[in-house]
Amino acid sequence: MATKEYQAKSAYAQANLHQSFLDMHCAKGGDIREFLGNLCYKREEIATARVDITDKEYECTILHGIPSNLATFALQIMFSATLVHHATSIDINTLINLICKEVE
Repeated sequence: MATKEYQAKSAYAQANLHQSFLDMHCAKGGDIREFLGNLCYKREEIATARVDITDKEYECTILHGIPSNLATFALQIMFSATLVHHATSIDINTLINLICKEVE
């Protein structure tokens, strides 16, 4: 009985970690670079708890977590990469670096 209870609590904790990651966003007027750095760190941190954040979920969290003007910029970059370079996606670290440069 204790093992099933532990597994249920563990699954619940993992689901909470997963959802808390997806809900992350930069506070209004907050430091975008710091937010993106924390997001990267958080993804690695929760991976140690066996919570997998897919690249698509990471990308969506970035887009939903930054101000709309930067999200529009990021979407334009992503769209351009698919049109010009026929890429199916853009490297997330490259996207983060481009967003940080745009903030400057």
